[in-house]
Amino acid sequence: MSDLSAIEKTALAGYLLLGDADAAYQCINHDSTATGENLHRMALRWLRHPKSKDFLDSQRAILQSKATKKEAADPTDLTDRDNLLRELIIQYRSETTPKLKADILTKISDILNFKKLQDLKDEEKRVYYYLPRLECEGCPFGTDTEGTNTK
Repeated sequence: MSDLSAIEKTALAGYLLLGDADAAYQCINHDSTATGENLHRMALRWLRHPKSKDFLDSQRAILQSKATKKEAADPTDLTDRDNLLRELIIQYRSETTPKLKADILTKISDILNFKKLQDLKDEEKRVYYYLPRLECEGCPFGTDTEGTNTK
């Protein structure tokens, strides 16, 4: 990790925050004439280099530990809904892969009962129409023996 120059470390930190590999590579190789796919291939090769990879892993670990310290209240009690939700949010913020982020978001929504709340809101929005009671003169269901209404 010490073999990386300050410019390379800055470019890697920018890649870590923004996720733009091509722009990070152009920061350290601004004289390169490569364009398009070749530039992207070179950027990915640079990111997979062991020194770059070690630096990125160490920076991710630092960011994850800061996120954990920032929001850790009592992480040992995961039976509490608020603590469990807090831990899932910490994992969501520190995660980089979209699939795991989506899985964590579904678990968060399950904990918060978003689907049940949405169903309740839909039930509240439902409109009920009541039809008036029809009465006929000769109908035995709506009148009594005298012909008056039995509401």
